[in-house]
Amino acid sequence: HLFDRLADLRGVCEVARRRGLTVLEDSAEAIGMRLDGTHAGLVGAGGVLSFFPSKTLGAIGDAGALLTDDDDIAETARALRHHGRAGRTLDHFPGIANPTVLSGCNSKMDDLQAAVLLAKLAGLDAGIARRSELATRYDARLLALPLYPDLSDADADRVCDEVAGFYRGRPG
Repeated sequence: HLFDRLADLRGVCEVARRRGLTVLEDSAEAIGMRLDGTHAGLVGAGGVLSFFPSKTLGAIGDAGALLTDDDDIAETARALRHHGRAGRTLDHFPGIANPTVLSGCNSKMDDLQAAVLLAKLAGLDAGIARRSELATRYDARLLALPLYPDLSDADADRVCDEVAGFYRGRPG
């Protein structure tokens, strides 16, 4: 998913199904986008979101999330984000096992990033609507320039797609 366009998820999921593969979507640029009413990141077995400051829903530092309803994926992700350790973080309780089961890292969102994101969440829909409105205005004005004379509708759409990455999905 990139530049206000969803990947061909129907096709990707069909190929994955035929081959016994799991689809995890890179939804870093797709917050607010939907396929047939289903949010990007929830079409496959799960998806990842980026909350980097420049994203549609941005924290003030590095942050991200995994979306899934698959218990195995969730359990693996929990271990990976906590140095590869299984189960809850119980290091401070002597005698309670917390074994390392994977080669992981320390990848947990801190409370400050979570608080900023929670505060921004209320304005997410309005922000997406505003960016969409601005993108539509850019489309109209770019196509009115004499740079692309006598374009067919398909070519005009292609031109808008080519330049969309410069202004779509960015804060207005």
